Amino acid sequence: MRKIFVTLCLAGALAAGAAEVMCSFDSTDGLRRALGVPSSRFALELVQGEGRTTEGTAALRLNCRSAVAEGNHYFSVFVTLPAPIDLRQAALHLDARSGTPEAKAFYLRAYNRGETKPAWSFATWASPLTAEWQTFRFQHSLCPEGVAWEPAMVEDRVASAVDRIELIIGTHEDETDIEAVFDNLRLGPPIGTLSNLTQVKVDPPETPLVRAGQSCSLILHPSDAAGTAAAARLAEAIRARTGAAPACRA
Repeated sequence: MRKIFVTLCLAGALAAGAAEVMCSFDSTDGLRRALGVPSSRFALELVQGEGRTTEGTAALRLNCRSAVAEGNHYFSVFVTLPAPIDLRQAALHLDARSGTPEAKAFYLRAYNRGETKPAWSFATWASPLTAEWQTFRFQHSLCPEGVAWEPAMVEDRVASAVDRIELIIGTHEDETDIEAVFDNLRLGPPIGTLSNLTQVKVDPPETPLVRAGQSCSLILHPSDAAGTAAAARLAEAIRARTGAAPACRA
């Protein structure tokens, strides 16, 4: 029996060319502290030196200490973009690391110009930031590095004119030092997914009935009279068109 395999091909090739840098974090221009209890330490620092950056001359360090308070502790920075960007068919890439395992939470949110609620929102408390640099890739509803999409936070907003990005870190612990270092916020090509698949690869199977004048097929039919007669008619039709009749078997 011939087996038919159907393959769904996802277009995931990356476009050629260098990524467009949205923020190199070489200065604190365009950066603004947001979340953070006033009594806790929260400093925006530029770090430099071998291994401390991934692009340019510096990276941004959020140097924080949680206060004594109910619930979780969050610290965030707004990154103002050079101009509003349309992220509907694009992705954001961000290099990040942390030397403090107590920094359990990492969020990224994107806001359209003139809006106070996010058009993108990703969040995790699974300690994604490690001592080694990682590149986190964000696009609509997907971060392959494990930062979860938050549909309830986004609702029906569309990231068509994003002018600022919010980076958030957090901890459960009171009076605890946490940090995160960010570098090279840039645009990148999106990963192909089922949601943006526009065409399925078509590979029509070919089933030869006759090859080199010889039948290479077999008609299987029910053993009753009607099945035998139907198979005979089909075999004769094939013979009339190709010159070779397939065998029939009940």
